[in-house]
Amino acid sequence: MLATAASDVGAEFYDVRLPNLFGEHGRPFYNSVTATFCHQLATGESPRIDTDRELVLLHAQDAADVLLGDDPGSDLEHVTVRETVTGLLAKLTTFAATYSRGEIPDIAVRGDRDLFNTYRSFTFPAQTPIPLSQHSDARGSFFETVRSHGGTGQTSFSTTVPGVTRGDHFHRRKIERFIVIGGKATIRLRRLFTRDVVQFEVSGDEPVAVDMPTMWAHSIENTGTTELLTAFWTNDIFDPANPDTIAERAVQ
Repeated sequence: MLATAASDVGAEFYDVRLPNLFGEHGRPFYNSVTATFCHQLATGESPRIDTDRELVLLHAQDAADVLLGDDPGSDLEHVTVRETVTGLLAKLTTFAATYSRGEIPDIAVRGDRDLFNTYRSFTFPAQTPIPLSQHSDARGSFFETVRSHGGTGQTSFSTTVPGVTRGDHFHRRKIERFIVIGGKATIRLRRLFTRDVVQFEVSGDEPVAVDMPTMWAHSIENTGTTELLTAFWTNDIFDPANPDTIAERAVQ
């Protein structure tokens, strides 16, 4: 009926049949095994599999793109993930073990990146910030900022004068890590469509890593009296044509 109606008025009609959806902040124990596994792993539980079968998974943001017409057509094969329940749990378990050490798992494959971002959303803010092991001697100190197991990456560095705020944007796909290595700062994050703000006071005297969850607006303010030195890492090499950086104030 809808196809006929669309044809009568000269409109395009797409019959989009969505498979199992997953995504950041999904509701566990409802209708997404991915959300349930992520919640259980993030809280230290041991997920159990009752029935193993193949799943066809689609990231909620890809579903939104299709429904908005940004990625038209009924063929979703290029954005779906096919995995068994056992395979999904094994993958998420590996992500959880790797991330518990503050390391980034192999996310070279698009679907793995989306699953990892989904898992990360269940760890925030309880498992943030991430402590960094600092090694000091008479020469000074040394610490690792990022250990990535696969995929692209880009490192950058900024200086910020006292009282100035950087950021006030969010990312849909990109993983971004902040490490203050000199000065003092306040990092603020707000989940989209909410008003509650999570904030972390950080200092170069005790460096920690703060990873920005996708779909959270974030900013960093120099709250000290000296220049703020911040190192940044993202899993994406910056593409001006597709920056994945959308303006949004962290504090409204």
